[in-house]
Amino acid sequence: MDIEGFFKNYTGFSDKTNRSYRNTLQMLSKKTKGAEPTDEEVRSFLNDFHTGSTTQRHKCAVRQYYHYKKRAWPFRAREFKAAEKALPEYLSRNEINKIVAVARDMHEYMFIKTLFFSGMRIGELMELTGSNIMESGIRFFGKGNKERVVPITDEEFMKQLKDYAKRLKGSYLFPYSYNLYWKLLKTMCKRAGVKEVSPHKIRHSRAIDLMRKGAELPVVQSFLGHEKPDVTMIYLGLTNQDIERRLKEIDK
Repeated sequence: MDIEGFFKNYTGFSDKTNRSYRNTLQMLSKKTKGAEPTDEEVRSFLNDFHTGSTTQRHKCAVRQYYHYKKRAWPFRAREFKAAEKALPEYLSRNEINKIVAVARDMHEYMFIKTLFFSGMRIGELMELTGSNIMESGIRFFGKGNKERVVPITDEEFMKQLKDYAKRLKGSYLFPYSYNLYWKLLKTMCKRAGVKEVSPHKIRHSRAIDLMRKGAELPVVQSFLGHEKPDVTMIYLGLTNQDIERRLKEIDK
């Protein structure tokens, strides 16, 4: 295999990509009987990995090598294992409470609590005004400009939200930029001594919190405004992971 020629031809890769591609091509070279790997040797090589993520990483390198050699890619789009979906990061309810506890003013306090209890996207949160606050929930236009209502069952928080909205007299409840809220959340996480997360991870945290309390998948799907259940199903992996970790703790 012309591995050195390949890297002389492609000079724009990052150091990490260079190391990864070189490792793949060297592994493939060891399994190649002739000067260049046959399609069957490549198929066997790529089918030899146990996880989809590893398979797809090696496939990218081999496909780039085929392009360098001006060879047609002969494999079907879904012939090899697909990469596993990454499980989203999230915070526990206890960690959320710790962040709330370090809020320095009502704006910070309501930012975290509203983001969590509503499960809203940060862009949706930033569009809220007092007119969006209903008797027992929040009505707003979500992704795809579709109107939906998020019920809020925590009566204490709902009262706080109404009072907060009244004080702002019709203006935006959270009027700053995404960048500011991203930095604010990171700062609050650091203050609270929990891992730093983005605003979207608070949405994930609420989904996990609901499922841990027994909420069915369709309920969580509707709450988050997901059109398809397969998007919501990623949280099942997280709750199963929690169960497995707990069982290991018990069986020690």
